[in-house]
Amino acid sequence: MPATYGAVTAKKTPAAPSAKSAGGEQIINDAWYTMQAGSTPFGYFHEVIEMRNGRYSYRYAMTKVENNNVYEENIGALSQPDLTPIAFNLNKSGSGATESTNATYSAGNGSASFKIEVTGAKAASFSRGCPKNTILDVFFPVWIRDNWSKIKPGYRGWVNTFAEDPEHFDFRSRMVRFEVKGRDPQLDCVKLFVQMDTVKGDWCMTQAGVLEDLKVGGYHVKRASSEDEAKQFLNGILPKKKSGS
Repeated sequence: MPATYGAVTAKKTPAAPSAKSAGGEQIINDAWYTMQAGSTPFGYFHEVIEMRNGRYSYRYAMTKVENNNVYEENIGALSQPDLTPIAFNLNKSGSGATESTNATYSAGNGSASFKIEVTGAKAASFSRGCPKNTILDVFFPVWIRDNWSKIKPGYRGWVNTFAEDPEHFDFRSRMVRFEVKGRDPQLDCVKLFVQMDTVKGDWCMTQAGVLEDLKVGGYHVKRASSEDEAKQFLNGILPKKKSGS
């Protein structure tokens, strides 16, 4: 679950079912989302989750506008079929600065850890430990999909996840707790109350592992019907390019 989330009032379209290619690849989600703070649009992103070459692959590309500046963020991640992490990378750009983070996972003997390298606007090299059976937070929808038999109204569960913690400018493991609330007949997805530390949100997910809707505080994320719809969401607020640029 990438750190920045937002919203929209977009037309609902049914989620495409997971499909396997002739090579055995399986697309779990390939969708565009809009992001909104209160009633103000501020961004969109494209998320792709798939099984490729026997491993789960995640791709995320986000564009947002803050203080009349455009920021972009890209995430790539790989996990084993049981969601044991392999590696992830995170790239950010905006206001003339860029930053890249690459991390690799090591199971170790006693406890697991991530080796993290940061380059660009800041440079750092460090390790962060995590409990065994920790998953990358971007694969939380897959974890829900894989545990769907338990996803019944009233069920409470938890899973350890690892991701960037932008508030503390760090990377760390955190426990995600959730409670199944029931079905949303309008969106045709199951509602989950999700809490990570003190951050509480309402998710709506399909059995296929597709996020349909997410609300965290005053932020709202909603699946758009198309790439065009997502990109048009920022029409009128994207800064105009200077002449000659």
